[in-house]
Amino acid sequence: MLLSFTTVAQDGPAPAPKATKTAPNAADLYRKAIEELQKALPVPEYEGSIDLPEDSYEEQPDYTGKAWQQTVRKSAVALTLFSQASQIPTCKFDPKTEELITEFMSMAPQFAALRQIVAAHAWQQVREDPRGAGATAMQMLNHANHCAQDRVMISIAIGLTAEDEAAKILQAVTKQLASQEGGPAVAKRLLKQLELHLATRPTRITIADAAEYEFGFLLSGLDDMPKNVNTQSASKRAAQIVREIVEPLRTDTTVTVEALRAHVKKHHDRARKFTKAKKLTTLLKNGTGETLAAVLVSLAASDPSRILEPLLKSGKTLQECRQQLIVLASK
Repeated sequence: MLLSFTTVAQDGPAPAPKATKTAPNAADLYRKAIEELQKALPVPEYEGSIDLPEDSYEEQPDYTGKAWQQTVRKSAVALTLFSQASQIPTCKFDPKTEELITEFMSMAPQFAALRQIVAAHAWQQVREDPRGAGATAMQMLNHANHCAQDRVMISIAIGLTAEDEAAKILQAVTKQLASQEGGPAVAKRLLKQLELHLATRPTRITIADAAEYEFGFLLSGLDDMPKNVNTQSASKRAAQIVREIVEPLRTDTTVTVEALRAHVKKHHDRARKFTKAKKLTTLLKNGTGETLAAVLVSLAASDPSRILEPLLKSGKTLQECRQQLIVLASK
């Protein structure tokens, strides 16, 4: 009897596989936010562009002016989607495997417009609704971390620009809260969120990882280079040199921009000595050893000190915000 039941069970249809639940991805909501902006603020002559007020490229746009107020009002759906995206920890944009440019970078102008509208929204909130402005600033900080997940140095730099803008908004919010009833309670909540961001923001090691990743990616595209049997061994040596270039970012938590810049320059000067007065195309075809490795470093290695500078700058501003919030929260 038991055997017959077992046989029937085995002969029956296999149970349907459980549906795998896809983890939320902030990139999906960012895409939708940009789509909504392109509908709400279209530029008739240029498909896919976003129409912003005339002063959008100025150093200090008048975010409280009528033009920006209208822009923010029309962008309500996109702002909501941005807010929702910022609450999701993971952000994975589709890589364009044939080139270093990622999906995020290919949409850089649209993302820049989205971030500026978010900043305008926050600045318009500062006086009448500092709590809301603070919340919007925190969304921008989360977005900055999403940018760093793109693993490309320029994406990290873009995120740090957003982070710096958020820090300025937080400073204005703190000043406004200081004169309002209930300000200390709001400051406590903002302080808690800010300290979480400070613990998760990009670091010197993040920059080092991105620099090595970029270099390795560019080396993988050497199929288009002249054929040279020495390229493989030279590529390994070049990767070692790049690791030496970024080493201070991994080992020295206090390395300054000036010190890193000098360290990077020393390595690039060394590479130039090997390639001086010689055609790079000839060296790529016939070069060997350190000379060929130096060519690869010259062609593909970036300067991580350019990213360290905004990392330290926005970090300093955020620490100032933290101190101001600590003072206000203690009242």
